[in-house]
Formats: sequence, C-alpha cells, structure tokens
Amino acid sequence: MGGDALKKTKTVRLTLSELDRVQSTLSKVLTEHHLTHTFPINFPSKTTFGDVDVLISLSESPNTHLTKSVFFAWMKENLTFDDHFVNNTIFSFAFEGQYQVDFILVDDLAMAKFYFSYGDVGSVLGHFLHHQGLTYGQKGLTANLDDGKMKIHLTHSPSEICAYLGLSMEKWLRGFTTDREIHEWITDCRLYHPSQFDHLKTLDDPRRSLRPFYQSFFEYIQTQPRTDEEWITRKVSEEAVRYFGKEEELAKLLVEKRKVEELRGKYHGGLFRERGVPHFLIRDTMKIFEETMDVHKATADEIIVAIEKMIEENRDKWATMEKPKRK
Repeated sequence: MGGDALKKTKTVRLTLSELDRVQSTLSKVLTEHHLTHTFPINFPSKTTFGDVDVLISLSESPNTHLTKSVFFAWMKENLTFDDHFVNNTIFSFAFEGQYQVDFILVDDLAMAKFYFSYGDVGSVLGHFLHHQGLTYGQKGLTANLDDGKMKIHLTHSPSEICAYLGLSMEKWLRGFTTDREIHEWITDCRLYHPSQFDHLKTLDDPRRSLRPFYQSFFEYIQTQPRTDEEWITRKVSEEAVRYFGKEEELAKLLVEKRKVEELRGKYHGGLFRERGVPHFLIRDTMKIFEETMDVHKATADEIIVAIEKMIEENRDKWATMEKPKRK
C-alpha cells in the first residue's frame, strides 16, 4: 500500500478512469478463479491514485483449500508481471508494466473494507483508541488488559464497533461526499478528544508530512471549538469487555494468568543456575526435566528435590561439556 513497494518498475499514478478500468479487469480475473474480493472506498476528493488495493479473503472464497503460499504460486502462474514484492500478506506487482497493484490477504472481508476505506480513517481511529486500551485494525476491535499482557478480541463486526464507539454506521454505508463529512464522522466518536492529537502540532511529525489525511484532519480539528475541560485518557478495555459480553473469556484468562504466576514462583531457570548448571545447558535441561515431572501439579519442595537429584546424576557429564561456539 502506498504506491512505492516496487523497486524495478517506475510506476505511474492512475486517474479515476484508469483505476476503474484496472479494478474491473482484476475483478474479472479473480472472480473467474473463485476468489472473494473487494476494493476499499476512496476519498471523495481524490482524483489520482498511487496504487490499486485489492482485498482478498481466502477463507471466504469457494477455493477453501487455498493457503497464502498456494495463492502466491497461483499469482505467478496466472498473472503476467516483471516485478513483484511480497511483504507478509501483501503481494505487490506491476500491472500492465506501469501500475502498482497490491493484493492484500485479509481474514474478514467486510471488516477489512471498513478499516481500509477512506485512506487513513482507520489509522486515525486506531491512534486514539490505542491510548485507551483498545486495538483497532483490519481484524476488528481488541481489548488490551494488564498492560497489554492479556488480549481479548471483542468483535469484527463494523456495525457493532460503530455502536460501541458512538459512530453512525448508516452514514458510513450511505457514503461521504466531502472530506469534511469524514472529519465530522470521526470526531463524533465518543472516545475522541482533540487533545489526543496535540503532538501533531510539530511540523516535522512524519504522519503529517507523509500522510495527507493526517494533515487535513489536523487542520480541521484546529478550526473546531474547544472547551477548556481537561481530558483524561482512561482505559476502557474492561468496560469494553463487559459491553461485548466477554466476561467469561476474561475470567479464563485470569485463571491462566494466575497459574502462570504460581508456576513462575516455584519453577524457573534460576533454580538450575543457582545449583551450578551451565548457562548454555539450562534451557535443554529444563525441557528434559519437564518430561519427567508435571511441574504444574508438583509442590515447590518436590520440584527442588527432583532438580537436585537430576543435577547430581548429571554433574560429572556436564563438567566435561564445553559451551558450543557461535557459527
């Protein structure tokens, strides 16, 4: 995404008519091969485009046997291109020798379209939701708890996300005709406050200089009335867990966390290191030890007795072993 992934091909920007034609051509090929796909919605004011983004869901396609590697192999077999670049789930290639096309593999087509449409709108929402304990992306909304150590996926439904954030799904479905309408839609979010973007006042902030939407959005919120009311960023992750009915999932995570903490308190690498096991042997030694004892059920005293017995049995052998040399 962004139009600069290809290094060998000097790509050109597409006009609106060229974009429509390329999208139609690609859609026909993908449909013929039973690949479920869609295109993000562009800004209403945008007239030229650096690339063509195509969202493809393998899991929602009739070709259910397709994996990422199989899909990429299919790409090379069925599409003609001289230049391509793969970045995880994005396959970028030169189309007709001059246009960059990005095939983006996603899990949920509806959610991905909602997130990627209108350029950086999804990124802006994710920016201020992140500071309140939520992750928002193409896979939906996730609650981050315990300083991010526990994560609970809340929903991948755009309408549910809008209802929770106080955004109008009806307006989004109807479509925006001006950038200002998009700006107003974002600021309707109940978790939005202009102070969350105060750091963008520095002119050298990369998001302002490299991403035009950040620039236009920042300029818009600067023109809006602003109260002197202090805004305190609060973590809403637990509130969100309750809202989406994920309390049972949270309870299970808390049980697992407690088990991990209990285990860490009675069984850890320090028990071996303190008793003279060479540092380079500790990981393998622990692995072997865990095959002979259920450390979750054993008491701390039972674990120590078993460790000391294992060390005594292997002390002479370990003493003759040398630390492997780095290759």
